[in-house]
Amino acid sequence: MQSNGRTIKSAFNILALSGGGYKGLYTAKIIAQIEENTGKPFGSHFDLICGTSIGGIIALALATRKISAEEVVVALKKAGPDIFKPVEEPKYKFAGMKENGKSYLDKKIYQNSGFTLKRGVTAAKHNNKALKEILESLFGDRKIGDLKTRVLIPTANWTKGGPQFFKTPHNPKLTLDKKHSLVDVAMATSAAPIYLPNYEFENQIYVDGGIVGNAPGIFGVHEAEHFISEASDKELHLLCIGALSSKITANQSESLDKGLVQWNSRIFDLMMACQEQTANFMMKQKMGDHYHMIDEPTSAEQDKVVALDKANDAATNTLLGLAKITFQKEISEKPLSDFIKQQAPDLNFNDQQEKKNV
Repeated sequence: MQSNGRTIKSAFNILALSGGGYKGLYTAKIIAQIEENTGKPFGSHFDLICGTSIGGIIALALATRKISAEEVVVALKKAGPDIFKPVEEPKYKFAGMKENGKSYLDKKIYQNSGFTLKRGVTAAKHNNKALKEILESLFGDRKIGDLKTRVLIPTANWTKGGPQFFKTPHNPKLTLDKKHSLVDVAMATSAAPIYLPNYEFENQIYVDGGIVGNAPGIFGVHEAEHFISEASDKELHLLCIGALSSKITANQSESLDKGLVQWNSRIFDLMMACQEQTANFMMKQKMGDHYHMIDEPTSAEQDKVVALDKANDAATNTLLGLAKITFQKEISEKPLSDFIKQQAPDLNFNDQQEKKNV
């Protein structure tokens, strides 16, 4: 395409979805409202979709081009309270028992962190049975190779002690991941440390993708630049959708000398927040107006209601309400409209593999 003698390249659209546990309901609902408005699968507007943790689950759903974002919303609302059941306050075994020993310690830990010795200190705060059940219901027996849009899903492979990125076979060297089930990949990227157990499949242990990069857009841009030949003659455009990323700040009245119990889950939350802010800054610098971030700042009162593992009615209503506000603000604006004008190719990775074998 020519304009005043200057060649205008077509766009290669990348979507990046952040992690955030149950706060991903906000992300999924924004996308569901966009799909309702356009009448098209949101994943069909993108050439590559990246997602971490709950963002990875949503990314995999969108990349099928069959599972709607509203189905993800319904699944999260249904399973959230079971996945993130509040930890019960420990009770003394006998009436009148003196406050000493294990029972006293357990109570103090709970009062300080919401954890108990059993749930959060010596084992994960929640189990992952309900999460796996809802993923099996959502994805069935689909595999990475069945997807219609390229994906990149980060996780931490604890067996090898480093990052791992599950990908569609969009490069000749990428031949292993296509056989992985979406359920296994989704469980691997969303195994949030402290909150949920690690996940094992094919003899390897995985930990939440937030350990590697909670805002995976930076990985998506690198992937397009170095491993996707179709992107080489196109302009890269990146849309990131957050999950109400909050600034995790210090309480100046607290002791500076903190151990495991004092830090509790805040160390993981702080790590994710720092990653997201760093990635946002770098992508703005690198991509200019080819980069757009969708997220909503939360008030101090809202931060008391929503959290990675809060899935009660107050959290649900707050997340859905904020998603509606964000959608109304974004839907008529140019950055988002530019993305949803494009129709990306509907890919068939299984067909590509069959042709290679002929």
